[in-house]
Amino acid sequence: MAASVLSTTFKKEIDILKIMKHPNLVILYGCTSRHSSELLLVYEYISNGTLAGHLHGDRAETCPLCWPIRLRIAIETASALSFLHKSEAVDITRHRHDINLANMAVSKIQNNAVHELLDPSLGFAKDPEVKRMMISVAELVFRCLQQEREGRPSMDEIVEILKGIKGEKGGTQPPDVVD
Repeated sequence: MAASVLSTTFKKEIDILKIMKHPNLVILYGCTSRHSSELLLVYEYISNGTLAGHLHGDRAETCPLCWPIRLRIAIETASALSFLHKSEAVDITRHRHDINLANMAVSKIQNNAVHELLDPSLGFAKDPEVKRMMISVAELVFRCLQQEREGRPSMDEIVEILKGIKGEKGGTQPPDVVD
């Protein structure tokens, strides 16, 4: 990407990040792109580490996240995404060529192989309630991966369905998936 296009894109993203305030989004303190070829963002310090660190980094091995915590994170992330989707400043579109692992997930779900997508270390084989919740989340993922916009739930619906799966008050139970 040309430097001027990258710089323009960077500036647009900064303008968006400056106005975004949500409990599940880190605060942008500043940025720089003038005195270096590096485009840098300065965010608030995350004392407990990043989500990526907990899911894939050193913390994933020393302190793995159990299913209830992962579901809470999914609900909070969906809430933040719902907030972003409602912002007129953010254009979130999905193009066919953007799908990467989604096609594999859709295939597994369509072929009743959801269990192949689930991490056995999360306890679904031992705990029927965890298994029920994980399968419900996988079915929700399937709905989210539909090509046509009309076939996908809104972020608000996703938040409510996840709360229903978790059993939180105010959540809605996911609809039965019909082949």
